[in-house]
Amino acid sequence: SANVRINIFDNLVTQNEDMVLEPSLAEEWEQIDETTWEFKLKEGVTFHDGSPFNAETVKANIERVNDPDIGSPLAFMYEMITEVEIVDDYTVRFITEYPFAPLPAHLAHPGGQMISTEQIEADYEAMEEGKEPGSVINENPIGTGPFVFKEWQSGQSITLEKNEDYWGEPAYLDSVTFKVVPEDLTRISELQTGDAHISTPLS
Repeated sequence: SANVRINIFDNLVTQNEDMVLEPSLAEEWEQIDETTWEFKLKEGVTFHDGSPFNAETVKANIERVNDPDIGSPLAFMYEMITEVEIVDDYTVRFITEYPFAPLPAHLAHPGGQMISTEQIEADYEAMEEGKEPGSVINENPIGTGPFVFKEWQSGQSITLEKNEDYWGEPAYLDSVTFKVVPEDLTRISELQTGDAHISTPLS
């Protein structure tokens, strides 16, 4: 699922092909003291639903992934964060329980992808009505990434379309479809015939 999500959502930090950390939704960051990191956020970024990306969004996302009621399997990557302090609309500080130098790298992991604040709130409301955590987000994932979610046929395919309002370098494709093909030989055949352009995994 990370191969799909990385096209819909952005992180504060990203890694290039050499695994070097680079800015994404955060323009710069620095360690203020042993347990405090400050991140300056990119301005003017909007989610696919038109809602703004800002410091409130970052706080809502980190608090959500650390919420035991959510039960995120990736909470261990951010559990050292004891507080997300909003300095201003586009500046946040992460206060950690202990010195943690790899924090920027952890924020580049798919577990640190930013979901719209409105959708997080809607998901919590659904939980109060008895639905599973993530149910609202899974039905219609909303990020700031280069592709917008269009359609999900469970067990068959997921289709994304180009985000015409993407804040970064625009996608080269108008759309992309991720197909679920369980059989190795079928995946190989689809590559050979051109029905698929990329396949993973192959034995």
